[in-house]
Amino acid sequence: MKRTRAIASQISRLVPRLIKGMKSKYLLSRDVTSAQLIILSNLEAGSKVSLKQLSAKVGATPATVSVMVDKLVKAGQIKRVIDSCDRRKINIILTAAGRRKLNRFRKEIESFWFQMLKSSLNSKERETFLNIMKKVVNELESE
Repeated sequence: MKRTRAIASQISRLVPRLIKGMKSKYLLSRDVTSAQLIILSNLEAGSKVSLKQLSAKVGATPATVSVMVDKLVKAGQIKRVIDSCDRRKINIILTAAGRRKLNRFRKEIESFWFQMLKSSLNSKERETFLNIMKKVVNELESE
């Protein structure tokens, strides 16, 4: 248990550095924020989503998400559409431009990880790293 605590302590120091490095390398020079990328990713499935549903998925208040949605609408990345069954309801969808931006970003991230994994881990370590990442993400998403 003591070793697990020590590992958790080290991870708690490494994760912010990882996030900072990823942000500085891939987000600061872009015209999209990490929060906006989370919104675009959540709209990727193609289904129409209300602001309330999107807020729940993103884990932010509707007011906060509304501001981000406004910016993404102005940038042409997403669109608000009136629900065909209930004209009072507004849904949010990803535009073709938003999908292209998301795909370009993902390719850049994939390239980053490819270089990182290739240069720093052997094939067995890469597989282990992937399996651990999957477990961590699954655990986070199940909470």
